[in-house]
Amino acid sequence: MIFRRALVQLLAAAVLIPALSAQAAAEDVNWSDDLTALVEGLATKHLNPFFKIKREEFEAAAGKLRDRLPDLPAWQIPVEIQRLVAMIGDAHTGVGSPARPLTRQYPLVLAWLSDGVFVAATTEPHAGLLKARLLRVGDKSVDDAAKAVVPFAAVENRASFERVAARHLAVPEYLKAGGVIDDMDAAAFAFRTADGKELSITLTPSASVSAAEWKIAPADDVTKQSPSRRRQRDTYGFHLIPDSKAIYVWYDQCTSAAFKSIPDWSKETLTAIDENNVERVVFDLRRNGGGNSALLAPMLVGLQSRETIARPGGLVILIGRNTFSSAELNAEALRRIDGAILMGYPTGQKPNAYGEVKTFTLPSSKLVVQYSTKFFKRTDEDVESLMPDVRVEMASADFFAGGDVVLDAALSWRPPATQPDRE
Repeated sequence: MIFRRALVQLLAAAVLIPALSAQAAAEDVNWSDDLTALVEGLATKHLNPFFKIKREEFEAAAGKLRDRLPDLPAWQIPVEIQRLVAMIGDAHTGVGSPARPLTRQYPLVLAWLSDGVFVAATTEPHAGLLKARLLRVGDKSVDDAAKAVVPFAAVENRASFERVAARHLAVPEYLKAGGVIDDMDAAAFAFRTADGKELSITLTPSASVSAAEWKIAPADDVTKQSPSRRRQRDTYGFHLIPDSKAIYVWYDQCTSAAFKSIPDWSKETLTAIDENNVERVVFDLRRNGGGNSALLAPMLVGLQSRETIARPGGLVILIGRNTFSSAELNAEALRRIDGAILMGYPTGQKPNAYGEVKTFTLPSSKLVVQYSTKFFKRTDEDVESLMPDVRVEMASADFFAGGDVVLDAALSWRPPATQPDRE
């Protein structure tokens, strides 16, 4: 969604830093009028706003929030509106303020990995927390704290739950409104550090942290990191792996960048495949949160037309928690190429999902509401995620070493002698 795109993408493997801001919400905002506009707007503009929650239940929840308005602090009202809209259950529908972000952040960027939730970035004063595993927030376990903070955004499946939880667990407004902490300016966190010691620490949030202030693990090192883990890279590109007769292709957003259009990049990539006798394409969509799915059409046609690629073992598509919206549609389209397989972790969106977003603005607060205008049906069954044919998860040891077990598995994978039938 548009507010998600405003986030700064710093880390591979689905680790994102939320937009940071001072607490926002003017005391003179007429929130009651905004609630009326919100309910009416979603009811009339969203394609099917009450597919998950009944209209009367949604309106009752809005009414309860309206009754609470006089007693809520200014910072909490927009957060509660986010929670209300999340009840719709559509991950493309939400509330934000591009000009005036609504939350702050503790000096943590968390990664949800196969063996726990870990600190992937922090600031210099807390450098000892790098690579530490989060154990508790306040007096709640990580799982309980995650359940308390996730409802401020719509999630469609377990993968999106983990993605949202990793972000929200570092946001004081969600932790406070979710009942996890009492004092946003002095929140208790407990970690197990990289050397095995348990550490309890009180953290204070910040309204803004510059990119230069973050310490990130692992640090960028092109001599040691897998090409798929490098943070400093173009929006899309490729890297030849001659020893494996392979090409690693990354596609991090379905929108043409200023340096090169997607059609031009597609042509350049396909030429590299032809000129270097490539026998396997590993196509990475794990950092891609969407855009325009149609832009990948030349790549799809080109891959399907090459006999060396459109065969068992010729194309491996990497997916994960951040594969969302148009990227999920692209993953499905790539998998339809002869012999292609999906590898990695389930996607953060259901195959059958709402999208094609538009926005409207609430009259008093000027908060922006994004909503869906189209339903994309890809299967007759209500499937939770686009599931990988080969599931490979990243654990903390590999993550912090700068490796990528998913890419390694994609390069070493051998197709079975008998191929399964596909619809």
